[in-house]
Amino acid sequence: MAHHLGELRTAVKAQRCDATQSRQNLGTLLAVSTDVGPAFPGVEQPFLDAAEHLHTQVQNALQAAPADCAALATAIKPVSDSCHSCHEKYR
Repeated sequence: MAHHLGELRTAVKAQRCDATQSRQNLGTLLAVSTDVGPAFPGVEQPFLDAAEHLHTQVQNALQAAPADCAALATAIKPVSDSCHSCHEKYR
């Protein structure tokens, strides 16, 4: 997940946001986000809730279909925030 989110952040920072590439990275993030809960069997419900929140944020970013860097930055901020929050609590 870090790789694909990193690619999106790098694109925004460089102001080189390709809509097709952004969709691909977001699509991969969405697919991988479904594995977060199952990857950690036996975890408590708050972790599973955080994983579901991440999945929702990635889904929203993909549905936003960001076509430029400003839109991509806006779309991935909640994803970044969700990742950061979970890593702060559970890593």
